[in-house]
Amino acid sequence: MNERIQKLKDIVIHTPPALESDRLRLITESYRETEGEPMVLRRAKALKKILEEMPIHILEGELIVGNQSFQPKAAPLFPEFDVSWLINEMDSFEQRRLDPFVLSLEVKKDMKEYLPYWEGKTHRDLCLKNLDASLSEELKAYYDIVRCNINQSLSNLYHTTTGDGHIIADYDRVLKKGLQALRQEAINRLKDEKDP
Repeated sequence: MNERIQKLKDIVIHTPPALESDRLRLITESYRETEGEPMVLRRAKALKKILEEMPIHILEGELIVGNQSFQPKAAPLFPEFDVSWLINEMDSFEQRRLDPFVLSLEVKKDMKEYLPYWEGKTHRDLCLKNLDASLSEELKAYYDIVRCNINQSLSNLYHTTTGDGHIIADYDRVLKKGLQALRQEAINRLKDEKDP
């Protein structure tokens, strides 16, 4: 390992994990500017703003450059997915036993300024609203919509509301059988459950 690589390795190893707010600021500004426009345009304009205005950070000695934040191990914020946990944990990120993150005063200030805009507008909020609308009153008695668990034993909240691919649909089955065939399977299964 040469000196350049050793220096870069040391930076990565010894840099504490942190949160950064550049993306949070840019996407929030964009969404505020595009209120009322179709969502597909809002997302495209937000991506354009992020790509054009996100600060570029290059470490000394890097030959392959490109990062999504100001330092190694710093995570950008994606408020469009969910802000409830960010708001709830804002004052305790540095004290968390698992996965602590450093928050500068500037990042904390940005979080306080920009996160409230997203309350009620996130992907999680939309999922919970749709889930509530789709469940029968009978199921609602057993299903905690806010925590997404059944009888306090099954939890899938973040699996259904994040864009990280935690749950991947069985696309292979859909492509091989087709949607009509799967629809018919569901109808047949429901019929079998009704007929003892």
